[in-house]
Amino acid sequence: MLQLVNEHICVLNPPKDNLICDRAKVEEILGVPPERVVDVMALRGDSIDNIPGAPGIGDKGSVELIRRFGSVEATLEHAVEVEKKTYRESLLNNREQILYSKSQVTIDCDVPGVDLSDSLLATMTAGEPDLEACRELFTELEFTTLLKNLAQATDRQEKRYVEDAGSLDIVELLSRATPDHPLAFALGDLTAGVAAEQPASPDQAAEDAESSGTLPFEAAADVPPLPPRIALSLKAGQAITTAVDNVRDALASPTLPKAVHDSKSALRLLARQALQLAGVRHDTMLYSYLLDPTYSSHSLPEVALRRLNFPPAGGLAEAADLTGRLLATLVPDIEREGLRSVYEEIELPLAPVLARMEEAGVKIDCDILGRISVRLEHDCERKAAEIFRHSGVEFNINSPRQLAEVLFEKLNLPKPIKYGKGKMVSTAAEVLEELAESHDVPRLVLEYRELAKLKSTYVDALPALVNRCTRRLHTTFNQAGTATGRLSSNNPNLQNIPIRTELGREIRAAFIPEPERLLLSADYSQIELRLLAHFSQDARMIEAFHNDADFHKATAAEVFGVMPSLVSDELRSRAKAINFGIPYGLSDFGLAQNLGIERREAAEYINAYFAKYAGVRDWLEATRQQARRDQKVRTLFGRVRPLPDINSRNYQARSFAERTAVNTPLQGTAADIIKLAMIRIDSELQRRGLKTQMTLQVHDELVFEVPESELDQIRRLVRELMENVIELRVPLKVDLGVGANWRDIKKQR
Repeated sequence: MLQLVNEHICVLNPPKDNLICDRAKVEEILGVPPERVVDVMALRGDSIDNIPGAPGIGDKGSVELIRRFGSVEATLEHAVEVEKKTYRESLLNNREQILYSKSQVTIDCDVPGVDLSDSLLATMTAGEPDLEACRELFTELEFTTLLKNLAQATDRQEKRYVEDAGSLDIVELLSRATPDHPLAFALGDLTAGVAAEQPASPDQAAEDAESSGTLPFEAAADVPPLPPRIALSLKAGQAITTAVDNVRDALASPTLPKAVHDSKSALRLLARQALQLAGVRHDTMLYSYLLDPTYSSHSLPEVALRRLNFPPAGGLAEAADLTGRLLATLVPDIEREGLRSVYEEIELPLAPVLARMEEAGVKIDCDILGRISVRLEHDCERKAAEIFRHSGVEFNINSPRQLAEVLFEKLNLPKPIKYGKGKMVSTAAEVLEELAESHDVPRLVLEYRELAKLKSTYVDALPALVNRCTRRLHTTFNQAGTATGRLSSNNPNLQNIPIRTELGREIRAAFIPEPERLLLSADYSQIELRLLAHFSQDARMIEAFHNDADFHKATAAEVFGVMPSLVSDELRSRAKAINFGIPYGLSDFGLAQNLGIERREAAEYINAYFAKYAGVRDWLEATRQQARRDQKVRTLFGRVRPLPDINSRNYQARSFAERTAVNTPLQGTAADIIKLAMIRIDSELQRRGLKTQMTLQVHDELVFEVPESELDQIRRLVRELMENVIELRVPLKVDLGVGANWRDIKKQR
């Protein structure tokens, strides 16, 4: 507001003891006159109001620069004259962002005069809100708290929930279910999640098993388990609850159409009770995920709030009611967005596949992890002692504040351009990596962090998560957790175990099969580059893949102008960085940092790449243009990724959206392909009655536990189904390997 101060206007600041700011007071407070306030604010930024500013230029630096040069525009014009390196680089590298910031902090005063007559003032009274308009706006802006308050004001629909329904009510309800009016059901309280009666931890599962005789994960039980309760609904506002055993046959009927929120969890919970589930036509969680893949949560309460403006009060009957209500809003949107085939051919049939994988679990050797843990404890202690010796002081290495004090005050290392939240200097990995080039302490801290993370996240955590009944590790695959369509896993996350470090490989050695079984791994070779060749139709790329050439070597020969036989390991490594980086928006600056070369040289590499692979250049630009027009992109199978920021004036938001626009068709299609492969492999395993179990999916890799007697058959089956899951302009290739543990699998074509 201080930018508005002039000879006729002052600003009153009540929190500052009713301080009145005139021109002199503004200059006293900020160090610049009112007309330069927007220039100072444009440089320093404001994280609360999403004003990015100039990274690394704070309160003091912004005032110094504006006092010296007079304005933001003049400062940018003379950026090369700025002596301080961090300021100079920030100005040179963030010109558009800084100008954008100035436009955002400038108050628009070009408005018509306002007649403050009594008649006008009389109309300026608060009226009743337009609830539907509020709901749409609050949903768009993700004002979750306001949505909940609005929901409480608008939820007046009468509800009729019948507890412990009799057999006649159940029969009558089931008889009215049709494909157009499917039976919506729920197995858990709305606020507790789908499987409210599922144990919260492996230890709890074991305790429940010991007390009730119920074994999880389809294990046989000596004592029949007490059935959980179920809620059923066919009409909005109405639902009945009963013991699930009363509808055992209905649940197993493939001809009775059903709807549920998160069919995978329902399958898992019912399997624990030796109950079958068939006939699921609608999964409202998967519908929500396909329509809004960028949302972080697709729980029933969240989806109901977003889609129905319904306050999540909780209760089993209400969960079934909301599931049925959601169909009316989600199904038409699925049809309108052309997502029916993705849902019916990929996401819905994948749910039972993932349920079987979760139930199968993986076997780990806890003794191996125990030995690694002891060694890592000693390694961490030695690394910490080395850090203290080089820094000359002992401190809490895990404390960002103490680490920042040691690095930037005691050792006086240069502060990074990018700061963390507040005024504390960042000690993030990218900051330490830059500092590690000139000092041992940040390098040692990075090594210490890697050791500590592996120990806490995997080596110590995995044995604690082994189920005491099955003696196996059961991860949960999240089918609605990523915007690209990829699967994620949690509790534990088995998709981020590093493979390029020796320690990561040692952890993988603890993943073993049962006796008289082996692990088989199959992963797609360079699938995203093959998809890039398919989408771009670039003749050189297509030829290289049809010839089964070493594509990174072929790229090195094209870009660096040498014979393939003369391509060195270094040139191939550089070509690999280009191949994987450029299709995802890697700039000359980023490539220069990755390869440790000059920016000019990196720009020459990029130009040479696009000169040789013109089809890639044209496809990237066409994809960005289409994304700007449609504000979304699709995978080869039609999966949608909304890109609301593709035309944003915010440089950072727009740049991220542009990178996402070209990343999604590649990564998303790769995710769809491996999901299809999983569905077809699982189907064939079931049809043939094989004992092989698919246990893990890690991005482009599938892991199987295979009886030795089935090994040859599974090799042929997996390769054939994965490589022929779809016909592209280039062949899909799968690397297969077999081993006694996950680490020692040697893959080959």
